[in-house]
Order: sequence, then structure tokens, then C-alpha cells
Amino acid sequence: MSLDKADLVLHEGTILGHPASDSIAVAGGTILALGPYSELKSLVGPRTHLIRLAGRAVAPGSEEYLDSEKYQRRVWDWGERAGIREVIGLLNRIRREHAALQTDRGLHFHETDNDALIAYSKRSGDGADRILVVVNLDPHHAQTGFVDVDLAELGLDTLDAFLTAGGVLESAARALFVHPNTVRYRLRRIADITGYAPLTPRDAFTLRVAPALGRLGAASGGDS
Repeated sequence: MSLDKADLVLHEGTILGHPASDSIAVAGGTILALGPYSELKSLVGPRTHLIRLAGRAVAPGSEEYLDSEKYQRRVWDWGERAGIREVIGLLNRIRREHAALQTDRGLHFHETDNDALIAYSKRSGDGADRILVVVNLDPHHAQTGFVDVDLAELGLDTLDAFLTAGGVLESAARALFVHPNTVRYRLRRIADITGYAPLTPRDAFTLRVAPALGRLGAASGGDS
């Protein structure tokens, strides 16, 4: 009787319960054959995934090879528009460009009013680089909500001091006990994060009003 080619062959190991066998062949989640590897070689085809056990033990019927992702063969469409190559490339580029993402430290979670959303930020050790991320945990639907951003954690207390000082850099610097150039740098970073430039009157107004509207919306349950 001829057998199909195997999807997976684990060889040169110990097959528990089958002392005369050192290999096992599997196709479609079903065991095709057990035995010495020399006898199972005929089941090896060009698409068979071979894994040398090097003496390790497996139990037929266990998850060690059946329905286990580490033993599954996946075919990726490298030409698709948003393929994994582009996604990984984008993630690596973002990681290289942001010092905050190059360390495990500086992680802080922010409150949201929607359980389907999580929000977190990271900042570099010197506080010069900050990242704010909002993640939708719902794989099927778009989600909306308010994020209660911890301004001090993100260094955005500089924004509050700047707006309270009427947009005067020197006054904000005195309130924060820093140099005016430090305030100017932080305000540029705020513009990078939010897309609104505090030094521009229209954007400064938006940055002043938006947090208040967010708190009002959260307090009223989001009803208009």
C-alpha cells in the first residue's frame, strides 16, 4: 500500500511507547507511520518539514507535533500589498528612530474609558524621546474613546505651564525651573506627538480646550 508524503517527520529521537521506533511521520495532523528513520525516508517529499530530535522524546498524540505552531508550515504571500516584510520593516525603522523604544524602562499605562482600548507611553531615560500608543483590542471593529493622559509622565506638564504662562517661554521656564530653550525643545516634541504646535495660537487653543472637552465627555458618559 502506498502512503502519501508526510507534512512533518520527526526523526532520530525516542518515540514513547514505541521502543523500536526513533521517528514519526505526520500528515494533516494524522500519524502516517512510526519506525526507524531509514524506513520512513520514503515518506519524505520536497515539501516535508524535517526536524531532527537528537534523542529527545515525543509522545504520539501529544501537542508536541499535532496542531503545534512550531511544527506548522506556513506559506506567506510576500507580494501582498501590506505584507509582513513591510510591517516588520516599518516596526524596525520606528524602533531605530525612537530611543524610547530601545529600552524596557519608561513604560506607563494611561486610563481609557473603553475596555477595547489600551493606551501606554514610553520615554527614553533622559526624557527627550516620548511615544504615546493607543491600541484597539477589537480585531473586527473600529473603536473610539477618551484617553486620560498623564501629562507629567509624558513631560506634557511643560505644555500646561506654557499655556498657564500665556504662551511666554521665559515665564514657563521659571515655573518649571528649566532654561527657556528646554521649554522650546519640549514644545517641539509635543508638536511631533500631537500634530499641534503650541507656539501657533490656533493650535495652542486646541491643545488647551481638547483636554477639558475630553474630561467633560468622560464625565457625561460620552453623551452629547
